[in-house]
Amino acid sequence: MSIGRRKILMSVLGVFVLTGISLFASSYQDQESSYSLEGAWLMNGVVAGQFYLWIDTYTSDSTKPGISGTVLCTMPGSMATQSGHGSWIRIAKNTFAFTALRILIGPGDTPAGTAKFWGTVTVDADEMSGTMNAQYYSLSGDPIFPVPLQGTSTGKRIEVTVEDQQ
Repeated sequence: MSIGRRKILMSVLGVFVLTGISLFASSYQDQESSYSLEGAWLMNGVVAGQFYLWIDTYTSDSTKPGISGTVLCTMPGSMATQSGHGSWIRIAKNTFAFTALRILIGPGDTPAGTAKFWGTVTVDADEMSGTMNAQYYSLSGDPIFPVPLQGTSTGKRIEVTVEDQQ
């Protein structure tokens, strides 16, 4: 076999091998859509039998978009600051872990400790659901309750409403 035919045969064989690898790899790709946690959410949940309503805003870390970022939580209440701040990370496709802290307020509006909220949520298009836990701490960092409070949360993405331009 001549060197020219051998080169052509090797090139054709290489194309077939690469095509086969490509087809094999694509058959194993996850066909499920991928969703982002980023944006504003109207949330509700039940923790230790108590119903709560709040708003979360998730933004990405500029160096790791879609992988990690910060969360701002706004929840009415008289025993803690109105807003909580925290972080989130992606732990699997469409699944995220979060942690947020709020400052507990004591008599005379003085800081009395912190409230820590954490959990795992799964995002499906414009809805999310998952778990939420809470633990309250004194100013010295000691847990106020021996066991964290457990619950669930669900939410809907806050969509933009565009007014008619006439």
